[in-house]
Amino acid sequence: MARHASLAASHRRDDATCATPAVPPALSLPPAPRPEGASPRRAGLFAYRKGAAMTLQVERRDHDHTSVELRIEIPAERVTQAIEREIQRALKRVQVPGFRAGKAPRPLAERYLDTDRVRRAGVEQAVRSACAQAIEEQGLAPYEVITDFDPDSYQPGQPITVTATVELPPHVHLGEYRALAGELIVPEVTDESVEREIDRYREMLARWTPADAPAEVGDRVRVTVRIVPDGDAEPQVLLDHQVCEIGTLLPDLERGLIGLRAGESRQHTFTFPADFGNESLRGRTVKSEIAVHEVLRRQLPDAEELARALDRPDAETLRGEIRSRQEAEARLLAHRELRQSLLRQVVDHSEVHLPESLVAREVAERTDALVRDLEAAGRTLEQFLAENRTTLTQLQERLAADVRRALAELLVIYELARAEQIEVTDAEVEQALRRRAEQEGQNDPRALRRLLHDESERQRTRRRLLSEKVLERLESLAKIETKTV
Repeated sequence: MARHASLAASHRRDDATCATPAVPPALSLPPAPRPEGASPRRAGLFAYRKGAAMTLQVERRDHDHTSVELRIEIPAERVTQAIEREIQRALKRVQVPGFRAGKAPRPLAERYLDTDRVRRAGVEQAVRSACAQAIEEQGLAPYEVITDFDPDSYQPGQPITVTATVELPPHVHLGEYRALAGELIVPEVTDESVEREIDRYREMLARWTPADAPAEVGDRVRVTVRIVPDGDAEPQVLLDHQVCEIGTLLPDLERGLIGLRAGESRQHTFTFPADFGNESLRGRTVKSEIAVHEVLRRQLPDAEELARALDRPDAETLRGEIRSRQEAEARLLAHRELRQSLLRQVVDHSEVHLPESLVAREVAERTDALVRDLEAAGRTLEQFLAENRTTLTQLQERLAADVRRALAELLVIYELARAEQIEVTDAEVEQALRRRAEQEGQNDPRALRRLLHDESERQRTRRRLLSEKVLERLESLAKIETKTV
């Protein structure tokens, strides 16, 4: 099976609601060299000659709007002519001792040709040209062309019958999208959710202060630990005035540490685990002297102290700001989920046709990306499959389903933009990029100019803005019921 041409179109879903990669263009077939004295017609990007020798017998079979199968019979004379043209081109380049290139007598020059390679090139050219002619005559705009012909099977003087599978570009027939219905479900912001955020701020601003109390789990201690392993005469310093948090040390060591106050010490015997980092101490029992120099306990600010630390007049003002922000975030999330739900409805009501080669290519890219991520983490694909109790085939089937859904959503967004005449202007793109630079604190004028002139960033921003506009339009057209839960 041969792929005469392929279109490496990759679609990445940044976000189902905001990424809209370009719709793949039609297939571009590579041009064949133009024969001397020929009057070319265009077949895709192939040139082919008119005349009785160029007549083709073509049988067509359509497959569910995604591909067309063409059974093409290429006359023997046409194949012979293609081989002869390839020989003529090769003879012009061949180097024969004592002659300039292309000036040696043909019988002599042919001795220096790789005849099999030249004949194969001529046969391949005949097949490519015939496929291009048949595709144009059938009025097809291919995404990819796959043939089942092996040039090595050609029998001189015989016609060629080749089956070409012409995959059609992705296309969408939009379903109903002006009478959609949806629910805007906004979670209620409770006092408990506000207090949870207050507590998170308190944790962030906690201070460690000296405590005149016995050390306990969660405290930090400044400690010195000297050990004497069994069979050794000389003590070793394991920790020297080091600050450690109880709960993160060896459990056996912590049992001798808990309960000590600042300035107190204790004799304690414990055993190192078999997998301890220091190989010389693994599994060994040691006598130790533990001396605590300082106990530090975590102190959380109360709500009023927290408000002052955050430059707010009082705790109630801080709580009010947190509630307002949580309510805004809840509404934003609710609108995103609503718009995604509406988009899914449009996709379900639409006919989306995707070439299998596009899906297969995207699945392969996602599989390769997964393998690279696993290797970076020191793992293998086999380990991943075993941990998830799946096979490579099952994994790729799930990836294919995800790819189909993602591509369908992206193509539907583009089709909706065309149907509703939604566009993004250059000014809107520039404004969004400037706003992004401001949010990221980019104050360097040169960096801003680079960002504004970065074509990939401009295209990515344009796609995001287009997606946002389309989904906003969908919501405006739909019948929405708002609920607070």
